[in-house]
Order: sequence, then structure tokens, then C-alpha cells
Amino acid sequence: PLVLPPGPSGANLATTGGAAVDMRGEHLGAYDTSPAGRVGGSACEASSWVSDSALACHAPAALRGTRGVTLTAATSFGSAGAVLSFDAPIVAGSRNLPTGLSVSTTVQGKGFGAWASSA
Repeated sequence: PLVLPPGPSGANLATTGGAAVDMRGEHLGAYDTSPAGRVGGSACEASSWVSDSALACHAPAALRGTRGVTLTAATSFGSAGAVLSFDAPIVAGSRNLPTGLSVSTTVQGKGFGAWASSA
């Protein structure tokens, strides 16, 4: 397949993973042959065939910087380098707590993700 840069949904993503990326290309197949997507060498959390020119991918977690994408359809593959970027979460505020205590605290910021996950 020929791989084109992702659509607007995939230009810049959070590092938490799961974001939908519309991978575009040509010759992905006239029917679903269970194509697979990879971002930066890591398999998408989920991939699904949309059409001969599109694949839906849920980006993997823990990627940083600028990454390429690879599509595999049937027995062929195609790739495009440096087409997605990932921003790390930003901490805006926290409290300094004494060590050795079992306490809860709140960390504020942005880019932590849309749902609960553990680090």
C-alpha cells in the first residue's frame, strides 16, 4: 500500500494512547483482509479496515516525539516517516509531601488522557 500522511485527527496526539488515527493510503484492498497499523514501530491498540484507502487505528500509548506509520494489508506493506507527533502530559501543580507517609495528593495539569489509567 501507498501510505499518505494521516488526516487531521492524527496530527498531534497525547502519549496516553487510544487516540483515533485515520491512516490513509492506496491499495489497502477492496475488502477487509485484516490490515494492521503500526505507529513508531508499535502496533496500534486496534486496527480496522475502512476502505481501499483508509484504515482506522487507535494509537499505542507511551510514544513521544515524532513517529512514522506503517500499514500492512494482505502480504504487502507501506510506510511514511515522521507524520505523527506526541506531546507528553504537562504538570501544572502539585504539593511536596513528606516521605514515608501513605497519603493521597492531587496533581493538576493537562494531557493525562481521557480516561483513568495507571502509570
